[in-house]
Amino acid sequence: MFISLGDDGDRFYVIEQGHFDVFKDQFDGSGPQHMTILGPGCIFGELALMYNMPRAATVRTTAGKGPHVCWATDRSTFRHILMRCFMEQREKFEGFLDKVDLFRGIFVANISMVVNYCRSYATV
Repeated sequence: MFISLGDDGDRFYVIEQGHFDVFKDQFDGSGPQHMTILGPGCIFGELALMYNMPRAATVRTTAGKGPHVCWATDRSTFRHILMRCFMEQREKFEGFLDKVDLFRGIFVANISMVVNYCRSYATV
């Protein structure tokens, strides 16, 4: 078992090699149900760190699919990276809104409130 449902979250993981099975307990009391298989490039463990909650799932190495290699970071480093990404995104949105005529002359505090609700969307 790699991580267990209900355990304290202390690490965030990025899969480099191998496959991992994800199980969650069902609300009807029927026990753990297989939810998905994660492979190289996938992540897990972030929810417990972001929300300071116990692990929401059990993650196990997939039998016969080894070797299994993950990179991990601790809670503090993960939060630092998350905050840096959040601040870079805010600066990007603020820079964009500075160029929009509609928002010229509006107080910085009001622009910050608009930025709080901005999301990036892309179409193909």
